[in-house]
Amino acid sequence: GSHGADLPSERDRWIELATENITFFSNAGERATRHVALDLEELRAVLTEISDLDDSSPLPIYVYVFKNDRAFTPYKMLYRGRPAATTGYFLQRDHANYIAIDGGSHTDASDIVYHEFVHYYSATNLPEMPVWFEEGLAELYQTFEADATTARIGIPIDHHLLRLKTSPIMPLDQLFAVDHASPDYNEEDRKGAFYAQSWALVHYLMIGSEQRRAETRRFIGWLQEGVGVDDAFNRAYSTDPAGLQPEFRRYLDRTMYPYLQVAVSPKVETSNTVKKMTHAEVLFRLGDLLAQQVPPRPEVESYLAAAVQHDPSQSEALASLGRLAEDRARWVEAHDFYSRALDAGPNDPLVLY
Repeated sequence: GSHGADLPSERDRWIELATENITFFSNAGERATRHVALDLEELRAVLTEISDLDDSSPLPIYVYVFKNDRAFTPYKMLYRGRPAATTGYFLQRDHANYIAIDGGSHTDASDIVYHEFVHYYSATNLPEMPVWFEEGLAELYQTFEADATTARIGIPIDHHLLRLKTSPIMPLDQLFAVDHASPDYNEEDRKGAFYAQSWALVHYLMIGSEQRRAETRRFIGWLQEGVGVDDAFNRAYSTDPAGLQPEFRRYLDRTMYPYLQVAVSPKVETSNTVKKMTHAEVLFRLGDLLAQQVPPRPEVESYLAAAVQHDPSQSEALASLGRLAEDRARWVEAHDFYSRALDAGPNDPLVLY
């Protein structure tokens, strides 16, 4: 049955922009979308060049760029039943990776997409990652800048520095214990402190100390091998969290923070194709984004059904409706949707999958 979802308006104009590695779906306008796409390809090129990690994704990467917070809100992840206070998120799934951002936020849209892309990059390469390291790394790259010859990584983030000067610092063992369900990670008034501290610690470990930087490379190496977090930390660092605490506090007392300058030869492919999306495609893509949340949002079915209503040959929407029916053990209905999907898109990889 339909959950009376407020479906997106047909008047809303969406475009699809495809670069060599990433597909963008956006209602933020072509200029803003091209800007975010170029910046992201630049970060991707630099990450590949400076890290030992592999970037070739065998899976599609879908980036949704919403024009403002109001447009983004219906698609935000939920925390305790309400849209989370967030400007972006990343979801890793079996068949694709999804990034969704508020492209009209008062911080630069590129900053947000950098942050979420680093989540994708880490998740692809590091199976087990503590939340402080995952978020700290994403924040570290959020201020990424590159010109023709040089990339700058870890430029200080003013609002984090301000927060660190004005609020109490949580002990490292508490920071290390935060997970995705913790209030420190989710609640707006506590989240800021957690992000600021995670950023500062990763900044220290990767940029602030030669010795710690070498150890952090080892830490990442162990995580890549699939070693558990605590074990990886013990093997990589010549100190424990208690020993790191005073060192970290001294770092926080600095007035100037360094950042990394890396010589690069970004070979950024700017060839990309832009096309207007039909309303059926928009309904499918937004429904698909909602379907990736855990649990899938109840509105999904109305989106997919509306997509098929607008365009009966929308094979991906038909296949997704088949999947929904299958998940609910409605076998006859699933079979019907799957057959229709195959008729409509016999060569569509998602349908065949």
